[in-house]
Amino acid sequence: MKIILLFVTIFLSACCSIPSNPVLQLPPPLVTPVLKMAELQCVSDETFKKIDLLSSLKSERIKTLENIILSTHKTDPQSEP
Repeated sequence: MKIILLFVTIFLSACCSIPSNPVLQLPPPLVTPVLKMAELQCVSDETFKKIDLLSSLKSERIKTLENIILSTHKTDPQSEP
């Protein structure tokens, strides 16, 4: 019985030492190839609009994820003097 109690105590104390909100590092910027207009001339207008929409959605998602990561860098307002 003492061994079980000791095991539970060690297990619970180990779990308490894990930070609940770790600071996440920003990944390196995404490097994407640049398309020139000459390369897109054979693409239909509808396809070009889809490419443009995908690019916009990708940029928005990247910004959202960056903001989430940067929110882990903020200090606790209660800890500020």
